Amino acid sequence: MFAFTKVFGVACLVAVAESFAPSATFATTPRLNTAAVSRSARAPALGLSMGPSRAVDEDAWFTYMSDRKYLDKLYKNNDKWVEKMTKDDPEYFGKMAGGQAPKFLWVGCSDARVPANELVGLGPGELFVHRNVANQVVGTDTSLMSILQFSLEFLEVENIIVCGHYACGGVAASMSKNDHHAPLENWIRQIKDVYRLHADELDAIKDPTERQRRLVELNVVEQCNNIYKEAVVQRRRVWTKEKLGEEIPRIFGMVYDPADGALKKIEWSPEKNMDYDFYKLYDSAAVKDKLEDTYQKRPSSWREKDVLNQKFESKRVTDEVEVSAAGDSDDSVENIKVAEMAAKYRQAAERLQKETLLRIEQEKQLKQVIAELEEIKAAISGKKEKGVKEGGLFDMFK
Repeated sequence: MFAFTKVFGVACLVAVAESFAPSATFATTPRLNTAAVSRSARAPALGLSMGPSRAVDEDAWFTYMSDRKYLDKLYKNNDKWVEKMTKDDPEYFGKMAGGQAPKFLWVGCSDARVPANELVGLGPGELFVHRNVANQVVGTDTSLMSILQFSLEFLEVENIIVCGHYACGGVAASMSKNDHHAPLENWIRQIKDVYRLHADELDAIKDPTERQRRLVELNVVEQCNNIYKEAVVQRRRVWTKEKLGEEIPRIFGMVYDPADGALKKIEWSPEKNMDYDFYKLYDSAAVKDKLEDTYQKRPSSWREKDVLNQKFESKRVTDEVEVSAAGDSDDSVENIKVAEMAAKYRQAAERLQKETLLRIEQEKQLKQVIAELEEIKAAISGKKEKGVKEGGLFDMFK
C-alpha cells in the first residue's frame, strides 16, 4: 500500500508542476540565467577578462556550454598524444603503469600559463606536482600536507621546488584593497602576511609593477621557509643527514616569467632566510644511535601504530635486560629472573600483536559481508520496483 501511495504522490507532483510550466512539456533541465551576468565581466582587482568579450543571450550560452564539440576536441588531442608517445616508445605506457619514481616535488601556482612539466623539460612520471592559488604552503592545507607526506615517505622525493610567477593574479589581488570574499580572501591573506614581514623593503619600491614582482619573489622565499618547517620534512632531513651524509629533501625557489618563458633562481637556505633556526625538531647528535637503517614510515592506522609501538617497547625492554645481564655477572640468579620476565613480556606483546591483526582481518571480512548484503538488498529493492512498473502492485509478491 505504501508503494502505491508513493507512486501516486509522485504522479500528482508531476501533474502540478506541468500546470505551472511555461509550455506543455514539463521542463526539467535548469537553464543558466545570464541576463544579469555578462560573459565580459571583469575580475574586481585584476582587470582581466574572465571569458569571451562578446555578450551572449541565455540560449546561446546554454548551447555553448552543452555542445559536445568542445570536449570532442580534447578527446581527439588525447588520441594524437597517445599515438605520438607509442610511436616514440612502444613500451611507454607499460612503463607508466609500473609506477612512478619522481625525484622532484613541484609546488606551484594554478595559473594555466605555468605548466610545470613543460617548463623544466620533464615528462610524465618525472615530476610530482601540487598547484594552488599563488603557490601557497599552508599548514592546514590537508591536500598539500598529504602530498608532502606521500612524496617524502613513500616516493622518497629528493628535491622540492617552490615556483611562483610574475603577473600572478593571487599576488596582485593580495595587494589590492578589495574584499574578494571567502574563501579567496582567506587564502590570499597568507600573501598579505608576506608583505607585512617585508613591508620596509616593498614600500621603498615606488614602481607598483616592480613592487608586485618583488612580492612574488619574497612569497616564494616564505613558502620555502614553510616547507622547511614542516615536521615530515624535518624528520626526513635528520635521517638522511645521519645515514646518507646529506640533508634531503633539498629545497629550491624559482620564479617563472610568462613574458619570456625564463625561470629565475631564488636564493634560499635555512641559514640565510630563517632568522632563528628553532624549527628543527630533533637534535641530530642525540638521535643518531636510535635511527633505523631503513627510513621508518608512519603507520597508516591507529591499530597498526599501536602494534608498532608495542613492538618497539618490547625490543627496548629486551635490550635493557641484555645490557643489565652483561654488566652484572655476579648476580646471575637475579639476571635470569629479569630475563624470564622480559621474555614473558615479549611473548605477551607478540600475542597481543597477533590478536590485534586478527581483529583487523575480522573487521575487513565483516565489512565485506555487509557490502554483499547491501548488494543483495539493492537487487531485491530493484526487483520490487520493477514489479510495480511492469506487473502491477501485487504481482511483485508472487
